[in-house]
Order: sequence, then C-alpha cells, then structure tokens
Amino acid sequence: MYSTVLLPTDSFVPIPWKNGGGITLDIFRGRGLERVAGDDWDWRLSMARLDGDGPFSAFDGIDRVLTFLGPGTLRLRGGGADVTLQPLQALAFDGGIPFEGQVDAPPSWDLNLMGRRERVQVQAETLPGPVTRRIKAGDVLGLLALQGDGVLGDLPVAQGAVGLLQATGDAEIRLGADRGAVVAFVVHAL
Repeated sequence: MYSTVLLPTDSFVPIPWKNGGGITLDIFRGRGLERVAGDDWDWRLSMARLDGDGPFSAFDGIDRVLTFLGPGTLRLRGGGADVTLQPLQALAFDGGIPFEGQVDAPPSWDLNLMGRRERVQVQAETLPGPVTRRIKAGDVLGLLALQGDGVLGDLPVAQGAVGLLQATGDAEIRLGADRGAVVAFVVHAL
C-alpha cells in the first residue's frame, strides 16, 4: 500500500536562489509526503534555471543530488572537484561545498534533490525505460517525467510533472516511461 501526490508544473513556485544569483522552481519541501513551509523540511525538490556562470548556493548539513537537465553541459568546480555533467547525468555531493558552475548553452536547467543529512538519505537516477524498485515503509519514491508521460505505481505522471509515492509497508513499485526518460529519486528516512 502507498499514498501518492501529483505535482503539475503549474504548482511549481518560482523563488530566488539562496545566494540571490538566479531563480529556482520550488517543487516540494516536506517530511515524507507532508508538505511543510519555510526551511524546516527533511527533504526538498527544486528545479533551477542556469542563465550563466556563477556560484551555487551552499547548504550546510544537506546532502544534495543535482541532475543536469541540459541543454549543453554543466561544469562544477569546488571542494577539490572538477566535474562536467552531460544532460541527464547526476552528481551527489555535500551541499555545504561551495561550487562554481559554468554552463555552455544557457539557459540550462538542473533538478536538485536535497536532504537533511541527520534525517534522510537521498538518491536520484535517470531511467531510460520502465523498472521496478523495492522500497521500505516510509520511503518516498519520486519521478519527474522529462520526455513523454511517466508512471509511478498506478499514478500517471504527465510530461513535466512530478509524482510522489510514500510506501506504508515494504513494496515493489513500477515506475518510468515507455518512451522517453524520467528522473527517479528516493528519500529514505533514517
């Protein structure tokens, strides 16, 4: 058994970046599937528009998974790392590390999954087709439908929308898209 939430694109709220350097679409801030206001969230999902080169906001105590959506490439430098991401490639990192970003085809977009290190673990991956994932009771499984419509359990997710699912018991969940890619993510409560 599980509960689901569908977040259509018109529910994404534009807000300034923490460092004031751009705009992000705030998709969800929560504890499990409970939506919370402000900064008292266990996990957060947002989509940032990258209009040019510049610093990424630092989030101390936060684990972050950034999935670059494109177009072009995104080069991230900071904390001794120098990584170039291709579209649909993800990078997990300590959100407190100050990164500088460089995009070669602005405007570009990225999807940010963030979790408070002492409360949750976060993971994200791009799926080229449908898969089945096993999740534990209390875990949140999510999906951003990028190219075409997707499915999360029995929840249809239209292109551009986000579906969220929280298991009430251990479960195997089918997710993905028959045509096109999706970004899938898991938030595991500690």
